[in-house]
Amino acid sequence: MAVPVWTKMMKMLMESSNQTRKFLDGYSRVLPQVHILPATNGFNHSEVIHHLLSSRVPFLSLSNGGKKWGKLATFLTKFRALQYQVDHRLPFLLLMEDDLVLSPTAFLPYIRNDVCPIYDRSPNVTIMQLDNYAEVLLTSLAGARLLIERVRDFGIRRNDDQQLLDGRIMGGGIRVLRKSVKFLPKDRPRPWRLGRATNHHEGHIYRTRRITWAEMALLRALTHPPSRALTSFGNPAFTDYLVD
Repeated sequence: MAVPVWTKMMKMLMESSNQTRKFLDGYSRVLPQVHILPATNGFNHSEVIHHLLSSRVPFLSLSNGGKKWGKLATFLTKFRALQYQVDHRLPFLLLMEDDLVLSPTAFLPYIRNDVCPIYDRSPNVTIMQLDNYAEVLLTSLAGARLLIERVRDFGIRRNDDQQLLDGRIMGGGIRVLRKSVKFLPKDRPRPWRLGRATNHHEGHIYRTRRITWAEMALLRALTHPPSRALTSFGNPAFTDYLVD
């Protein structure tokens, strides 16, 4: 008897959840004061819509090839983390995803002695990307406030990292330092490693359902009133017929 798709999906999510707990336990051992922010669940479409409406961020589009509920969920997760920083007036926020293995001896010295001094020397930096895949991001309180302001002004237009790390999309005044402190002296251990392969096209984000063109039109109509006056609510004309 074939295993139902729903059963396979629930098994995958349970296995992922168990693995994630192991990573988070490692975070707690290295960083006793770490705050674990539950991510927006891209498999729960009602939760994604709830977090989108609560954010007061207009939805316009996502990157080509990335029009997935999971990609919208990751954008909202990062936005909620920035909002948490602003709400609690945290001078700095180190935003890490849930699949890293942190070095118990090298991680904190790396952040304190290598990363934070760069911010001290460059207070106008908005956001710092500390690795190849944006698994670790650092923002100042001023940087978080600016990013939130710009996202609400410009709306969601691309996938999270492609938009948040691109000043051309986010407008003037956004300064991004990319991988500026990635490389360490050879005699020092790397402060973290990926605990599992990146999502790319095989991970759980890309296993979430594609956002249909009709759903994109509805999300625009809900969050961006000017879209209601556009033909097809801003969708390409060809999407009106038998595309979804």
